Amino acid sequence: MRETVSTVWVNEGQVSAYPVYIGFQLLEKIPGWIKMKSRGSKIALVYDQKLEATAKILEPLLQNQGYTCVLLALKGGESQKSWTTVSKVLDTLVENRFERLDTVLAMGGGVIGDLVGFAASIYLRGIDIVHVATTLVSQVDSAVGGKTGINHSQGKNLIGTFYPPKAVICDINLLSTLPKNEISCGLAEVIKYGIIQDKALFEFIEKNVQELALCEVIQNVDLWIHLVLSSCTNKAYVVTHDEKEAGLREILNFGHTLGHAIEAAFNYEGYLHGEAVALGMRAALRLAVKYPCLTPQLAGHIELVLDQLGFPKTIKPISKQAIIDKLILDKKVKLGQIRFVLPTNLGEVKTVPDVSFESINNVLDELLSTPL
Repeated sequence: MRETVSTVWVNEGQVSAYPVYIGFQLLEKIPGWIKMKSRGSKIALVYDQKLEATAKILEPLLQNQGYTCVLLALKGGESQKSWTTVSKVLDTLVENRFERLDTVLAMGGGVIGDLVGFAASIYLRGIDIVHVATTLVSQVDSAVGGKTGINHSQGKNLIGTFYPPKAVICDINLLSTLPKNEISCGLAEVIKYGIIQDKALFEFIEKNVQELALCEVIQNVDLWIHLVLSSCTNKAYVVTHDEKEAGLREILNFGHTLGHAIEAAFNYEGYLHGEAVALGMRAALRLAVKYPCLTPQLAGHIELVLDQLGFPKTIKPISKQAIIDKLILDKKVKLGQIRFVLPTNLGEVKTVPDVSFESINNVLDELLSTPL
């Protein structure tokens, strides 16, 4: 599989269709793929500053294809998803006279992809963007689907657009640049797909859970390619059938409703995204038992897999109200009702639009390590 590049198409058959390329050691292929998509002569390579060495490898490869390259390094982290950082990207494009036919190449994780994608969507009312996803979260989730966004002081991703890229490139080799905890937290998004619609994927994770917990990507490339390929295939199916979250795409919010509230309540410093999502999944599993639409046995079985992968079991000390305040402001709230995606079986979920505050409070009491 290492010599093979797999391609998953998102929005296939539609004007907004784009490929997701998945493989190992793909940097040399990137300029050729962009050449197939790009109509201009300039590329703005906007990247996480931690990827300086990779950017320096990619720059001459792009120049060899005849592109004029402009490089911009940005800090990662949720605090960077702001108007200030978006302005840096826009200023770079304006100062270098980028035209609509030119291309922005965003290289990094979910934060870089979200904020650079947002900047690209509003510059000249839209300039082409290609994503090189370098974290597991971005490869299996955030880079695929065309959502862009920045945070507001009151909540995560409250400002953004739907803007499909021209292509997404997932080089498994780039995961080796990450610390173990960042690889681990990406597994939360993979588990999500197994719970919401792909029972076989969840069983694959369960079968390989001990090896996955080690997060040793290079030692077993085929295993990690399978996870990325399966996840992208699942997300592509959902997005293709519901690009702008009018119905089916809502199932991707499993674990994210409370997860985003936890991230915001801790000011994006208490948890990595995947850790917060895992806590959100635990909450959803327990709400599903209380609803009831899921057996306690199956809920416990799923939580055991989260345990085996080292995800947090409890929320650090914080007031329940701080989390609930952020929960109310979540973009998934409709008509004042907090909507939760709850599992009914492995691979099956449903949206419950009217989960009571009493149930949410009870679950928070269970999850908070020290209720305040």
